Amino acid sequence: MSINNTKHNGNMHITHIASGDLWAGAEVQLYTLCKTLNNMPNIKVSVILLNHGTLEDKLREQNICVEVLDETQLSSARIFVDLIKALKRSKPNIVHTHRSKENILGSLAAKIAGNITSLRTAHGAPEHRPGLNKPHKLFTHLLDWLTARFIQKKVIAVSEDLEEILAKNLPENKLATIENGVDIDALVAYKRPLTQTNQQSSFKIGLVGRLVPIKRVDLYIRTARHMQDHHPELSIYFHIYGEGPLQDELSQLSYSLGVNNIVRFE
Repeated sequence: MSINNTKHNGNMHITHIASGDLWAGAEVQLYTLCKTLNNMPNIKVSVILLNHGTLEDKLREQNICVEVLDETQLSSARIFVDLIKALKRSKPNIVHTHRSKENILGSLAAKIAGNITSLRTAHGAPEHRPGLNKPHKLFTHLLDWLTARFIQKKVIAVSEDLEEILAKNLPENKLATIENGVDIDALVAYKRPLTQTNQQSSFKIGLVGRLVPIKRVDLYIRTARHMQDHHPELSIYFHIYGEGPLQDELSQLSYSLGVNNIVRFE
């Protein structure tokens, strides 16, 4: 991927704009990216978040400059004005946005603040396109597409499949695939022991994800019940790697279905 006119005197300043309301897949990837860039020579990283939370705390632990424009306290119009002021003040070479609201406000603010190059990462495909009965969401969807198509330099997809989906509405020269990275240092430091099964010949299935409704971990647990009912001769263990607000509910589901002996929350 080529971004022109973004370096000066051997240095580059990148400002990321994100929500920061959750600590989930996209936020972890943003943290990993910022942490890695911050350790590279001649690169300065700053982040503007729209919410206080875990992402903010972890970025500050890495001595990364973070500014929060709290969307629970500020209107979108006020955030937009403050974004313009912040970008004029810090003068980054690149503005990198994440998620629809941040894509729209960030790219437009970058344009007004000094025609700053902006790009976005699409962390996942849209769940659905809003209908005419939801004009506000439809307008936001349209603005998100317009800024991607005509203002931002690149749209980064985190997989080739996602790039194919985005290519239905965006030209190929706008798209690039950069797969999610892995924080090796964090993996080495996190040596939590795995649950051991008694049968060495058992087959193990793993699910990795945040325990929230959209991930449908309940179907995964019900699959364990199905396999136990229809294939009792098989020794299968279902491992769940993740945390989230549904953890207690899913654990109770596992007990109620009688599969807590083969479903393991890691």
